[in-house]
Amino acid sequence: AASDLGTWSQDLTISGLNNAADYRRCLGYLGDISVVRQVAVTSARGGSAVFSLVLSASPQYLEEALAGSRHFEPDEESDRYLLLP
Repeated sequence: AASDLGTWSQDLTISGLNNAADYRRCLGYLGDISVVRQVAVTSARGGSAVFSLVLSASPQYLEEALAGSRHFEPDEESDRYLLLP
């Protein structure tokens, strides 16, 4: 719907980042999601990172894309996503 279009900011925490290659992979996967305009790492600690995303559509579309992804798995207990191998 037209009301779903615009610009939104969304922070997303992803764990399972064990090395620089995992960070690069994660940045690449997030950048390839159609509603993601921009990705930046705002903090990183202990194998997880918070990514700041600028979206071109409602965050609901990001959640749908992540739910159908082969690269991320939701962690229901911590409201994070896990980067899959």
